[in-house]
Amino acid sequence: MEAFAEEKEEWLRGFLKLANGIPSHDTLSDVLGRIDPAAFASAFTAWVTAALPVLAGEQVCLDGKTL
Repeated sequence: MEAFAEEKEEWLRGFLKLANGIPSHDTLSDVLGRIDPAAFASAFTAWVTAALPVLAGEQVCLDGKTL
C-alpha cells in the first residue's frame, strides 16, 4: 500500500491533505489492524450493494482467488 500511495501521491492529494507525506507501512498496518472486521464487512457490503446492485448476493473474488 505504501508503494502504491507513493506512485499515486499526486492523485491521492486530491482527496487527502497528507501534511506529513505518505504514511509508512508500519502506520498503515497499525491503522488497518484497528479496524473492526465485522464493521468493515458490513460497511463494505452496504457500499458495494449500493454501487453495484446487479451484484447483490453474488460472490465477487477481489484477489483472484476462489473458494
